[in-house]
Order: sequence, then C-alpha cells, then structure tokens
Amino acid sequence: MNIRLLSFLCVASMTPMFLCADSIQVVSPKEASIVSPLKPSQRMFIMMTEQQRRKILEDTSFFNDLGSLEKSYPAGIELSWKFVGDRAHCHYEVIIGDSEELANPTVIKPPHSKHRIHNLLPGKKYYWQARAIYNDNRPPIETKVSSFIVADTAPHILNVPNVDNVRDLGGWTGLEGRKIPMGLIYRSSGLNNNSTDGGKTPGVPRFNDEGRDVLMNVMKIKTELDLRTTLETASMKVSPLGEQVKYINISTTAYGGMFTEFGRKNFAMLFRIFTKPENYPIDFHCIAGADRTGSLSFLLLSILGVSEENARLDYVLTSFFLPRGYNNADIFSKGFRAFGGKDEPLYSLAERYLLSAGITAQEIVTFREIVLGPGLKLTPALKEHLEITEQMAKFTEPLPQGCSIEQAFSVNEKFVQAGKNVRLRMPAWPSQFVRKTGCSKDGAVAFYLVNSGRLPAIAKINPPGDGKFFVGDIISKTSFSDKQGVSPWSAASFKNSLLTVMPGEQMIIAVIPYGLTGQFSFGTGKSMQNITYDTLQMLTAKSSQSPTIDGMLNDAAWLNATELPLCEIDGTPVQNPPIAKLATDAEHNNLFISLFMPDNTLCGQKHKNRDRALWEEDSCEIFISQAGHDTYYQIIVNSEGSIYDGKKNDGKWDLKDYNVATKRDKNAWTMELALPLAQFNFDEPIEINICANDNPHTKLFNLNTTNGTFHSRNSMLPVILK
Repeated sequence: MNIRLLSFLCVASMTPMFLCADSIQVVSPKEASIVSPLKPSQRMFIMMTEQQRRKILEDTSFFNDLGSLEKSYPAGIELSWKFVGDRAHCHYEVIIGDSEELANPTVIKPPHSKHRIHNLLPGKKYYWQARAIYNDNRPPIETKVSSFIVADTAPHILNVPNVDNVRDLGGWTGLEGRKIPMGLIYRSSGLNNNSTDGGKTPGVPRFNDEGRDVLMNVMKIKTELDLRTTLETASMKVSPLGEQVKYINISTTAYGGMFTEFGRKNFAMLFRIFTKPENYPIDFHCIAGADRTGSLSFLLLSILGVSEENARLDYVLTSFFLPRGYNNADIFSKGFRAFGGKDEPLYSLAERYLLSAGITAQEIVTFREIVLGPGLKLTPALKEHLEITEQMAKFTEPLPQGCSIEQAFSVNEKFVQAGKNVRLRMPAWPSQFVRKTGCSKDGAVAFYLVNSGRLPAIAKINPPGDGKFFVGDIISKTSFSDKQGVSPWSAASFKNSLLTVMPGEQMIIAVIPYGLTGQFSFGTGKSMQNITYDTLQMLTAKSSQSPTIDGMLNDAAWLNATELPLCEIDGTPVQNPPIAKLATDAEHNNLFISLFMPDNTLCGQKHKNRDRALWEEDSCEIFISQAGHDTYYQIIVNSEGSIYDGKKNDGKWDLKDYNVATKRDKNAWTMELALPLAQFNFDEPIEINICANDNPHTKLFNLNTTNGTFHSRNSMLPVILK
C-alpha cells in the first residue's frame, strides 16, 4: 500500500467524530402521505358494515376485550427522523405548522428521534421539521420541511390523558350533505371522579396537567354539561377546570327513560343549552361517557341529520372503553320511531320528539344554524309545527265564559288500600296535554292538544253556548260527528260525547258556530273514538289467604293469581318467559309478589349483604310508587334472597318491614316477597313494574316496557286491590 495513503487513513481514524458532518432526515410520515391517528382496531371497526359490527359484538370475549385491551385512546401520529452525528451534545426540536413556512408553529422537545402527536384535525394538512440543536456554538441542523394529511375519518377521537372516551361530534355528514364542523361539541367521560363520601365532597379531577392543557387550549371548552346526579357530583357548583368554564349540572335519564314524559322534559332542558351560541364549545358527560352521554349524543346527531347507522356507530364506539352493543343503540331507533311514520328519516323523528317536549321549531333551527350554518331548508315536521302555530294565532281571545275542556275517565274505581280509601281514575292526562286554547273574533274556539303519554287521553268539551256547532281537527282537516253520528252538534251532544287523543297524536279541535264553517276547510268526517276498559294497562291483585313466604309458590294465593309474563325490554314476547304474580290479603294491607324465573345457567351470587349491586346477578327488581307522584321505591332480590332497597337512586333508604324467600334448582329459581303497604304511606293507588336480570348473559326482562331503563317512572302500572 502507498505509504502516504496509509498515513492518511491512520490519521483519519483518530479524528474526533464531531469533526465529521452531522446529518438529519425525515423517516415518517412520507411526504404528503395520508395518515390516521386511530389504532388499527379502531379504523377497522369504523370501516366495517353495521352488519359486520353487530356480528363481532355478539362475541362476548371480543366485546369485553375491546375495552380492557384496546382502550378508547387513539394511537396518534408518529413523527420520526434519523440523526447521524454527535448525539451526546445536542437535543431535538420538532416544529409543526400550517404552511411550508411553518406558520402558527407548535414547538416540541422530544427526548428521542420519534414523537407521537395527538389531537390533530382530521382532513387538515400539516407541515413539520425536525432539528438538532447543539449545546455548544455550532449552528443547528434541520430536516427539509415535510408534510402529511390527517385522514378525514369520523369520528374524531381525542387523547386527553386520564380522561377516557373523548370524541368530537364533528366530522359526520348531516343535513343537506353539510359536514358537522369540529371543535364545537364534545362528549367524554367525567372530568372528575364521583363523590366517594355519599355526596358530601366532589371527586378529584381525573386529568393531569397535560390533560388540562388539551381540554382548555386544544378543545377550548367553554361549557361543561354534567349529566350526573347530585349524589355523584356532591352538588358541586364549579367545573374541575375552574371558574372560567361555565358549569351546568342537569341529572339525566337514559335509553328508554328519555322517551317518557319526564325524559322528554329532561332532554328538552339539555337541548336548550345547545341553542345558545355563547355556550360553545361544549363538553357533555356523565361518569363513563356511555349511557346518559350516549343518549344525548344520539339525539344531537339525529337532529343534525346524521344517518341512523352512523348515530348508532357513534354509540357502540364506546365499546373501546366499556362494552356497549347494538341492543342498546336499537333502543334509540325504536324510541324515536314512535314519534312519526315508519318511513320518516331519523332527523324528522327527532324533531317530533323535541316538539312533543315543548321545544319550538325556532329553537331547532337555531341549533342547526349554530352547528351547520344558515340557509337550511325547513323540514316537513317543522313546517307542520309552524302551520299549527299560525293556525292557533287566529284564536287570540280568551275562551267564552262556560266554555272549557276537562278531563274524563273510562275507569273510576274506589277500593281500600292499607286502611285508606283510594280512587283509581284512568287514563290521566299527560303533562301539557292542553298546549293552548283560544277564541277567534268570530266566536270559534280551539284547543291545541298533544298526547305525549303512553295511554289515550280522554276529554270532555263544554261548548261556547247553546247553539249548533261544527267540530273538527284543523291539523288533519277531519270533521267529527257526535256519539250518535250526528253533525252539527247540539249542546246536548257535548254532554254525551268524549274526545279521545291517542298516544303520539296531536289535534287542534275547533268548535265553530254553524254559520262560520265556510271559513275552515275539513275533509271526510268520522265519529268520536271510544276507549274501553281493556285498552288500559292495569294490574289486579286478588284478595286471598296470605301465602306462606317460603319460595315454593304452591299456595292458593298463587294458584288463583293471574300470570304476568315478563317480556324483553322493548316489549317483544319471549318463549318460556319469567312469570310474575300479584296477590293481597283480605284487608288489602299487604302486597305479595312472586316471580318464577326459568334459568339453567345460574351465576354465582357474590353479594350476600344488604344494599349491594344485586342488579349484576340473577335478580328481580321491583319498582313501586303511587299514582300522580314522581317518588318511587326500588327493591331488588337476588336468587339467594339478598335484598337491595332504595328510594329512587338512594340506597340509604330501607324498608321497615318485609318478608322474602327464594328457592333454586338446576332449571329455575323462584322468589316470594311480602310488602306491608302502610310503611309507604301512599294516599293514591299503587303503581308497579317488575323487572328481572338474567346473568351472566346480561338478559333483561320487564313486565311493562322500559327499553332498558328499569327506573322509568312512566313504565309503572296501576294496581287494583280486589
């Protein structure tokens, strides 16, 4: 070898490394590539058809693994680069911006040559550069500015450290093909834990400093809408994020409960928060962000025109945190379907739902304009509502003296209950049944009636005088003949004819002096509907000798009692159903309840003590109240005879007196319960619902349909003691 070359190689091999040229270059993402921040499992789940998702969620082990192994957090987007050189004497900086000039930069100082970034906006192009910054006087070196596009996939799942199940409701396609913008409405799990001392002290915040930064500076939350009970929140008044965030706490029902009379009022209050521009951006949550949060999310997405399939998908995505399947999501679809025709789109059904709850067409329009922008066409349901408003505007005068509408009953029965005389009158009007009344300047009167209840509503009209009248429904443009099939009506006709408004029906009943009929347009007439005793849902507890409470169900009281088969939560009959029975003693002082529960896979009953979570086991849940009152009591008995008793959701309330017994064999278990009624101090007839939990299959049954919300006050049925 040449001596000079050999000498050069020897000297070069001893040259310090820092004298060599360092280099840095981008590894990933590739230039202008489209990258997803979601985990592969999340992406695949979203890309599946609904039929495929339904099938895989039937696999219990897979269903449970989504939450326990996959988790709800997204993967983020990994930025990586290769550095060759003096690593011991430099640190890295990554700059992310909106343009090649790195405008509006975010600067990050990662410890290694890769960094995972979260919460970038789907559909947006980002530019970035990695730099090596030396600790001495050497100038930094940097990669070329590179770019990538965040995959435009809905929903936008966010990463908030220590806060699970955070999603942006933006990204979905809504009415008229408009895309819901991101950054306005978020859903999440609780921002702080539930109270752990019985509602005395609020739970501690869940987020850390990084999570707080995301909530305040990325999501820019202005309003926190907390759907938990005051027992869970300890009646706190300030957001865990501080006083700069408006805190609103409205305890909320879920699932089938949102379709009850109480539920509609409840969700109307919630909806109005979203009609005020100053409240945005809004984050709403319960504790898990699953049930109450999922119910409100389904309503908001529906009103914005998101497809029914995507609204259900938004719900079941919670399975990456807690198992939530399509059986629950279908409750929403079925519940909304009751408010309109079978071919109406979901947004129209949601409109009718809110209108029935007292929300105005303008409030719905305002919400849509805040989120989707102005210029949307009026939908048929909103046009109809505005036409009703316009029609009622003709009746601006007060009703004439003696003219009125009053409640009528097809059942009016007296009986003794725990030593008190009580009267059962059915059906009762739902709240806000009579929305508006008025008289025109010409003397015609109108009654705007909306039946938002589950039973028919019956009314008797007292006419505005003694003449002859034309009676019709302005909405359906239908004329009515009286009970005898006669029109026009005389004053006597009104005394003998009752008006029936069926569940979900609305009418503007006009009573028009006969000479003015030309001012109104009506079609073919029909007779007034009559309602029979059999139309109403009532239970009867027959008097007999008190049964022996031993769990055997072989006493005369049970042999003579009416069988009450339980059904699925949506009302679907089941083969070999659980059978409940009711009985009372001769003096009507006690209510006896029995349940026969077919079950050949009894789960192990881990709860032996009182007031434990018996709903997690094979158990019977009894809900009891009195007519016309919101307060109710919950009693749960598991197959071992352990008991939970509470007042509404308060497990601290206890029965003063009861007797319970159960029996188990390989194919079934049975329960008997004796409840002395005096301890409830009811002044009105009993109302009751009986439900059952079959575990470990998580099968739910009810006597009267609850759609999964066993605590539904509207699902309790009156009981006549005979």
